[in-house]
Amino acid sequence: MKCFVTGGSGFVGSNLITMLLDEGMEVLAMARSEKSAQTIRNLGAKPVSVDMAEPEHLAKELEGCSVIFHLASATDFTKGYDYAYEINVAGTEKLVEAAKKAKVPRFVYISTAAIILRGKPVYNADENLTYSELPKGNYCKTKSLAEEIVLRNNSPEFEVIIVRPPLVWGNGSAVKYMVEACKENKLSWFNQGNYKVPVSHVKNLCHGILLAFKNGKAGEMYYIADKEHVVFRDFLTDVLATQDLEPPKKNMNRGLALLIAHSISAFWKLSGKKGAPAFSAEIIHMQGTEYTISDRKARKELGYEDILSYQEGLEELKVGI
Repeated sequence: MKCFVTGGSGFVGSNLITMLLDEGMEVLAMARSEKSAQTIRNLGAKPVSVDMAEPEHLAKELEGCSVIFHLASATDFTKGYDYAYEINVAGTEKLVEAAKKAKVPRFVYISTAAIILRGKPVYNADENLTYSELPKGNYCKTKSLAEEIVLRNNSPEFEVIIVRPPLVWGNGSAVKYMVEACKENKLSWFNQGNYKVPVSHVKNLCHGILLAFKNGKAGEMYYIADKEHVVFRDFLTDVLATQDLEPPKKNMNRGLALLIAHSISAFWKLSGKKGAPAFSAEIIHMQGTEYTISDRKARKELGYEDILSYQEGLEELKVGI
C-alpha cells in the first residue's frame, strides 16, 4: 500500500513515516528542500519534490496512493497572516484538488485542538463544539479555514478525516525550545502555569493518526490526546527535570501579558512592519489558557489507546531531547 505524507521531515511527520514503514507501507513524502529530502531518505521513505502551484504535476505523483496524510503547516508565527494563509489554506486547497484528480480515496488532515481556543477556559470540549466566528490568531484561523476546505470536499469517492492534536511532546518537539529558553533564562510562566491542558506524546499521536486512516469515519474529526490531562506547570517542570534544569522563577500576569502583546501588535502595524511580533496574543492564548478536551470519540470509534505512558515519555527525554 502506497501513501503520501506532507510535512514528513518535521517532528510529527518523521515519527509518522517511521510508523508507516513499520506497517509495511510504501511512503512518499513531499520535500521542499534538499535538507528535507535527505531527512526523508534517511527515514527510509522516498522524497518527492513538486511545485504546489502545479496541481497537475502533483496529481501525477499522487497516482496509486491509498491515502494522503497532510501534516505540513505554517508554524512560524512571526511571518504573519499571508504566510500562514498560503501554506495552511491555499496549500491544503491545492493538495485536495490534486488528490481528487489522482483519485486518492482517503485524506487525513492534521489540524490542531487549539482551534477551539478563544481566550477563555474551555472544559471537556468534544468534536461537537463549534463557533460562529473564526479564531483570531493567524495560525488557528488558517487551520480552521483549511478544515472547512477539507470537510467541504468529503464524498464517497474522497473520504476525509480530521485529527486534532493538542500540544505534542517527545524528543525533538516544542519542548526542546522551552528547554533552550529555560537555559537562557528567557522562560516565564503565565499565572504561575497553574492550569490544566491536554498533551499528546508524538508516538500516541502517530498511532492515533494511523487508526484514523484505518478506522475513521468519512467526514469526521477526532481529538487524539494522552489519557491524562496535565497541569502545565507540573508538565514543564517534569520535562525540565529530565535535563537537570530547575523550573523558571519568572512569572507574568496573563491579563498584563495580553495587554502588552496587543500594544506591541498595534505598534507593529502602525510602523508598517511585515510579519508579526514574536510575542503575540495568539501565543498567550495557546500556551496560557486552561482547557480540557474529550477524546472519547477516538477511543470508541478508532480503538485508540495510549501506547506510551506519561512516565515512559519522560524517560525517553532523558536519553536526548
